[in-house]
Amino acid sequence: MLPPALREGLHPRGGNLAEAALLMLYTAAVTTALAYPLYFAGVAALRAATASVMMLLEPVSAAVLAVSFLDEQLTAATVAGTVILLGAITALALAESRLQAKRNTS
Repeated sequence: MLPPALREGLHPRGGNLAEAALLMLYTAAVTTALAYPLYFAGVAALRAATASVMMLLEPVSAAVLAVSFLDEQLTAATVAGTVILLGAITALALAESRLQAKRNTS
């Protein structure tokens, strides 16, 4: 966040300092101080295979959100990376379901 802050200057240009301060507080408190510990606590409670699938979904969902809401360009590299990650997720899910099926029949 430092480059945008250096470009904008010390004080926000919008004129509403209280609103800007509340938005910065929200960004610091919710997205950083609260979200990451909760995310990793949730991942720690999962099995390794499930956690790895969840970790692989994060960059895919970030790419989808960036293209959908932030008007990012959909490049060939983004599509290729998404296809590779979704393929890995599918392979992990299939391997896990086969392993689970073998455990149930044994």
